[in-house]
Amino acid sequence: MQLIYFSIYIRGIKIEKLDWKELTEILSGEVKKIKDKKFIPDVIIGIERSGAILGQIMVEAEFFNCDFKTDPREGRLRKQRQKLNLDPKQTKYLIVDDGTDTGQTLIECFMDILRELKTDIDTKELKKIVNNLITKEHIDTYDPRYKVCINITNRIDKATKVDIEDVLYLLQLDAINRLDLPKIFPKYDIKTFVLFHDKNSKVGVDYFHEDYEKHRYLPWDDIDISEDVDSTLAELDEEKFNWKEKVKDLIKKYSNSRYTKSIFPEFKLKPPIEDKLEQVKDGEEIKYVGYEITR
Repeated sequence: MQLIYFSIYIRGIKIEKLDWKELTEILSGEVKKIKDKKFIPDVIIGIERSGAILGQIMVEAEFFNCDFKTDPREGRLRKQRQKLNLDPKQTKYLIVDDGTDTGQTLIECFMDILRELKTDIDTKELKKIVNNLITKEHIDTYDPRYKVCINITNRIDKATKVDIEDVLYLLQLDAINRLDLPKIFPKYDIKTFVLFHDKNSKVGVDYFHEDYEKHRYLPWDDIDISEDVDSTLAELDEEKFNWKEKVKDLIKKYSNSRYTKSIFPEFKLKPPIEDKLEQVKDGEEIKYVGYEITR
């Protein structure tokens, strides 16, 4: 009996498989929207793992004619900061990832970029933002942000140099909105693109394709779920993409790295579920969660 429609639900989110052709069409359309808003990056920084693959496609497919770098992190698994080797003469950056959850990965990437560029701070704008943070509630509760805010305002009033680490500390504590960064660091224009955006995330993104309620299962996610790297590469080989060789190299790299099995570790396609699938009627939607199948 043929299965017409097979849906996967992980953590209550419906996951639908996105093939390489669909993905390329989506990226092409999203890049057009970004260009229509007059933003052309000098550098794309792809957050490993999925963001690196997406960013690599954007550059290799010549959607953007710019440099490409990878930010070596996989959320919680990233243990130490590594230099991105950025050129201060390049002023426009696009951070690319597959999605937002807490937004912490994007914030960490922002912080790495700003640290490395050692950019100037607009102290007038910073003082306005910081003064809005200093409330009676902060003082009464000994909020740690209060001490940092007072330190920043004192430095500005005394015309001494403001420590960028204090600013980044406020950013990490969600005291400063990520969208305020262009006011504080006007020399550099750093924007973000994700395929799937969590509308409940505290971190705003500049460009995204869909919200998480419509999250789709990316072609290379097989590496995490079934470890079927060969079939993932075979699917890519069937397509006539001029960019696929470098993307294949990235997939091979990640399949042999610590990133494998890092996404949804509770979800596997290993158990024998064929017997249960044979009982499903044509066109009937089922949910596969962990090792259980439900209608």
